Amino acid sequence: MDDSLSYACSIESYKANNGLGDCELCPGHSSTQNTGSAECQCDAGYYRAEDEGPEFSCTQPPSKPSHVTVAKINETSVTIEWDEPLMLGGRKELWYRYQCPECPATTIAYPSGNTFTTKRLQLTALKSGSTYTVLIFAENKVSKMESIVSQYALVEFTTRATVPLISGLRIEGVQENGVTIAWKATDAIKSVLSYEIESLHNDSSSVVETAHSYYTFENLKPQFMYSFRAISEHGHGAWSEPLWYQPGRSLPFGPISHNFADDNNDDDYMHNNSIV
Repeated sequence: MDDSLSYACSIESYKANNGLGDCELCPGHSSTQNTGSAECQCDAGYYRAEDEGPEFSCTQPPSKPSHVTVAKINETSVTIEWDEPLMLGGRKELWYRYQCPECPATTIAYPSGNTFTTKRLQLTALKSGSTYTVLIFAENKVSKMESIVSQYALVEFTTRATVPLISGLRIEGVQENGVTIAWKATDAIKSVLSYEIESLHNDSSSVVETAHSYYTFENLKPQFMYSFRAISEHGHGAWSEPLWYQPGRSLPFGPISHNFADDNNDDDYMHNNSIV
């Protein structure tokens, strides 16, 4: 036997074949602290997959999925989309899985497998008007080597209610070229911070936001019929039934409420945005 083939390898190198052959430098993100090593140990936070030998570089699990957003949502389903993790850990394979602690047992997911490679998840058969939290995990072959939970991104959403959460949309005051409308929120959304009000006339629409349960539209044009409707912040619930009004004509839905000024006598009442 040639003795030159059986010498011990120095630090930062290894020889896997029982002392025979040439020494190899430690692969990426691995090292040795002793001479004569049969393999190099992965650096902290780096791993080899179970099917990888000592000649493979050590790699990491991926970071969490990036830019997770709710792409579509309705009363009983949601579509969630995201981008690849910003860091892939030095590996080519990548898959995703999800968790939804609040989802009903009858929830149907597409893709339907335990793991999947698409950057899109659809959940159906959800309950309307309910809030859910979904965790999207990104993993590769060394993710299970870590003792901590895999990297994940979190998204929270509320499915739309099957009925409007705003009712009683009515005219509360009429000005020379304007109108004040008001509405009532159901108990389910009394904690909301704002409302969206849509105004539609002559095929032109606009949406304004207010923190109050009333809003004054100014600079209305008498030749147009206006339609108004309201929804709670972030589109929770359905739009209210529309309220129709044309400046200069009689009120379409009963008399003006004379209690409105008494019920809403704060200093902010007349400080509303206007629409032309």
